[in-house]
Amino acid sequence: MKVNEDIYYNSKGAKTHFIISFVIVAVLLLIIPVVTLFLLSNAYDQQIRLESQRITSSIRRTVRTFVDGAYNLSFELSDNPSILSFDPEIQAQILRNCAERNPYMELIYITGMDGMQTARSSGILSESNERWWFSQIMEERLPFVSKSYYSLSTGMPCTAIFIPMHDNSEMVGIFGVDISLEYIQSMVEQYTNIENGQYAFIIDGEGVVIAHHDKFVLETLTNYRTLTRTVPAMDLEGNPLLREDGNIRTIEREIETTDSFKAIILDVMAGNSGLELVDYNDGVYYMSYEPITLPGHSDSWSVITLHDRDVAMSVISRLLTQEILVVVVVLIIFIALIYTLFKSLSKTMDYLENARVEADHANNSKSRFLATMSHEIRTPLNAIIGLTQVQLQHKELPRESLDALEKIYASGNSLLKIINDILDLSKVETGLLELTPEVYETPHLINDTVQLNIVRIGGKDIKFILYVNKSLPSKILGDSLRVKQILTNLLSNAIKYTQEGYVKLMISHFTNGDDIILCCMVEDTGIGLSQEDQQRLFSEYARFNTRDNMFIEGTGLGLTITKKLVEMMGGEINVQSEIGKGSIFTVTLKQKAVECKPIGTDVAKMLQNFTFFDDTHSLLHIEYTNLPDGSVLVVDDVELNLFVAEAVLKPYNLHLEMVTSGITAIEMIKNGKTFDIIFMDHMMPDMDGVETTKKLREMGYTGAIVALTANALVGNEEMFTQSGFDHFISKPIDIHNLDEVISKYIKSKP
Repeated sequence: MKVNEDIYYNSKGAKTHFIISFVIVAVLLLIIPVVTLFLLSNAYDQQIRLESQRITSSIRRTVRTFVDGAYNLSFELSDNPSILSFDPEIQAQILRNCAERNPYMELIYITGMDGMQTARSSGILSESNERWWFSQIMEERLPFVSKSYYSLSTGMPCTAIFIPMHDNSEMVGIFGVDISLEYIQSMVEQYTNIENGQYAFIIDGEGVVIAHHDKFVLETLTNYRTLTRTVPAMDLEGNPLLREDGNIRTIEREIETTDSFKAIILDVMAGNSGLELVDYNDGVYYMSYEPITLPGHSDSWSVITLHDRDVAMSVISRLLTQEILVVVVVLIIFIALIYTLFKSLSKTMDYLENARVEADHANNSKSRFLATMSHEIRTPLNAIIGLTQVQLQHKELPRESLDALEKIYASGNSLLKIINDILDLSKVETGLLELTPEVYETPHLINDTVQLNIVRIGGKDIKFILYVNKSLPSKILGDSLRVKQILTNLLSNAIKYTQEGYVKLMISHFTNGDDIILCCMVEDTGIGLSQEDQQRLFSEYARFNTRDNMFIEGTGLGLTITKKLVEMMGGEINVQSEIGKGSIFTVTLKQKAVECKPIGTDVAKMLQNFTFFDDTHSLLHIEYTNLPDGSVLVVDDVELNLFVAEAVLKPYNLHLEMVTSGITAIEMIKNGKTFDIIFMDHMMPDMDGVETTKKLREMGYTGAIVALTANALVGNEEMFTQSGFDHFISKPIDIHNLDEVISKYIKSKP
């Protein structure tokens, strides 16, 4: 049934994992579109920003290259010897030739130091000494690119380049070029794609639009500081008015524009570079802009690009729709597959459920068997150990009698401790074994272990050899019970599988800081182990060469418990063995050092000669307190247990009553009797101790109730506490534990 149980729980776990995996995958498949949308949004958003920045930078470089080219050409022309000759005809011819070669040179002119123009590529000569640029050149004598202006003749924005002319380091005139920005405008128009929500425009340092996809906006030459535009002055008949120099007069008029466009211009002029999303044309746009520095110009132009966010999001929506369709198809296929597998798994689970029920039944039977065995074995041990403890209190007994009683007590107590672990398999299976460190006498531990195991030799021709290092500490802090159990398991196995020769126990130690490392070696001349058997030596219930060893008793559990205990003590266990030659088991155990002397030569020799006197009598002796005012009720259905209880309680001179059933105990309490302590047996017919205690508590009884039980399996102590018991004592009764309970509930009462 063990196999079926394992299969069931493994399959049940697989089913649970399967369901969890399905839920996780389904959730992931549903989350993927959302996560993808988020990632796509971020990725596409970043891509749009980068693309806008790339285009903005490209436009900026092109504009700067265009202006720098015109600037450099102007420098070359201004330094031409023919130009510097100031021959009007030669100058005029050169200017006309340059204008023909470069269509973006709107106008080229040369002005003397007196402000009079000496040459002009088109139109008539005029005075320039009243123009603002003439005054700036004459004052600073440095070349510069002027602010943009609107050419009434071409209908396009222009800018002017002014270069001082020098002859032998002496300024002799001014070379001026009016450059049309038609090329820049055409480049901006090429980038603009209204369907995809792409726009670009360029403004100068005063906010005047010098390139824009919308011709109306471009023609206004809007100045967003004054909200005006420059327009020709007209007479009543609609003809342009001329100035005295022949140029068309202009006037400034207020204009109307959209608030969003004005906000963009003002933000850029204010240097708010952190703005990435702006409102424009009743929409939200990604914006990117970069300044264009101009030679000799204090204010920079700015390139601005816009990209409609809604258009970008529509691309993402299309991608998301496609992805959702794919996910839905995958999810449908996945659900169909899961349903098929789950249906198949359910059939398997139906079969395994029946196997699990059978396994549970077998497991419950095992637990009932262990509880019964624990009770049945502990009951006679209770009499052996309990009565021996009582007899050891009599100091007047002969030495021989005391020695015999001490050996009976030591053997019974060791047997009890071994039975505790063998019967309580649940501790091994659930990993609930615990260590209880205490200071113990090393010689006593060795002597008890040896005396217990020597008797196992019986009539075999085996010599028992003991070697104990004289430097071994006389006291050590550790779990003496578990150390003794480890040694007993190894020695009992050695004796069990050895027919003749010897069994040797060697005990030494070394220190490691505050730790004492006990080194124990058990060597025998027994049957030995094969390499295959050594590999599975510490498996549960493992027995070896069963054909030859069929008459050797044992459960095969001892070495499994031994290895677990060794590991819990931070040690190691190793084996060397050869078929027909015997085995050597080596164990190291980590214990704690305490301040003490070594056992010395004399004690080591007495142990090795098996003449060590273990004064168990002195260890068991208790100074009893006379308690005639104390009252105790013992409830137990076994007469022998009542006899033992009476014997161990008699030295206290208590008022003692005994009954054989829980029903009788309840009747006594109903009749008004009270006791300082009720010792309640656990397993009784008709009404067990747990049920009896619950009924007493329901009746309002508040006195101390202490559980006495021979069933000491894992979890019982907690069960007793939850069932209304005040304390717990396991059988066989330990007189020290008993004395602690009496001290707590009787000696200490007011």
